[in-house]
Amino acid sequence: VHIAPADFPKPGDDEGAVILNIITEAINEKYPNKVVPEVGLCVALYDILEIGEAHLYQGSAAQHTAVEFRLVIFRPFVGQILTGKVASCDMQGVRMTMGFFDDVYVPTSALQKPSRWSSEENLWVWELYPDNPLYLDLENEARFRVLEVSFHPDGDGAPPGRLPEPGHLSKPV
Repeated sequence: VHIAPADFPKPGDDEGAVILNIITEAINEKYPNKVVPEVGLCVALYDILEIGEAHLYQGSAAQHTAVEFRLVIFRPFVGQILTGKVASCDMQGVRMTMGFFDDVYVPTSALQKPSRWSSEENLWVWELYPDNPLYLDLENEARFRVLEVSFHPDGDGAPPGRLPEPGHLSKPV
């Protein structure tokens, strides 16, 4: 962690608390809400395990400190059943949100059978009971099974230059 001279503790400050606060802010600026390649989506800083000695490098008045810390990571596994809310529907499928993560796509092929698109309601309908259809209304909770996990650093769920394909992450349960 890079600590600029302007951030050094002032005389009379609790040096340990000031340094801990600066390190926490630096980690919180760098990691939360970002995809860590081959790891998953960083949700938050969990804790700081160790703060190493500060080092000064030639040409820089800043302190450089090695820090060992743990992060809260969102990385569901294939087959895991999660709960989310219906964010939007279209003829290609359903987009779900988990509050902190909005890129869950359920394609039409992964919807419960028998399902159909209702053009008058602009929603998907699960017709388990013909006399009592179940609508996938917006903001309603629904459970889904993870079919594939794919995080992309640009945050839209798709590789750069390509629109996300609905359904690449999940299947409703």
